[in-house]
Formats: sequence, structure tokens, C-alpha cells
Amino acid sequence: MYKLDEAWSQIYIYIAEGLPSITLEKCMSKTNGIALQVVVILYSLGWIPENYNKWLDPDGNQWVLPEDTTEPFPVMPLTWKIIHTYIPYQTDRKSK
Repeated sequence: MYKLDEAWSQIYIYIAEGLPSITLEKCMSKTNGIALQVVVILYSLGWIPENYNKWLDPDGNQWVLPEDTTEPFPVMPLTWKIIHTYIPYQTDRKSK
């Protein structure tokens, strides 16, 4: 099974090589693999990755996904934060 920490080590190299220059529009055509696409999308929306399971949102709040998948994790607050981060981007995009 492909582990997230292994995928992260490969994705982190990509980030270090110039992820800031990747735009959301280029994401789907320039990246391969769902994990990398998620990283690029979140990064382009202002989220900062600290690790595969630890991110800072654009407001500076830290989000940590548990490594132990048997622990319950309330996904709705994180989901809403991602959606609310995306809405202004989508509104700006439609107005152009």
C-alpha cells in the first residue's frame, strides 16, 4: 500500500522546486496523482503545508489530521474552511 508519508516526501521535492509558480488553472494539466493535485490546489488557495497531515490555512490556523485513522476526526470544520477558502477564488475567477 502506498503510504502518505512516502508520497509526501516526493511531493515535498516538487514543492521545493517551484510550487509557488504553479497556478490552480495549471494544476490539473501539469500534475500527476491525486495527492499532488490536492497539495497544489490547497497551496494555490493560500494553504501552507508543514507536513502531509499538517497545514496552515490562509488565516494562520493549524489543521492536523490524525495519523491514527482509528481516531474519529471531525471533517466538517476542515471541509467548510476549504470551501470558504475556495469561494472567493471562484467568485474572482467568474468576474474576469
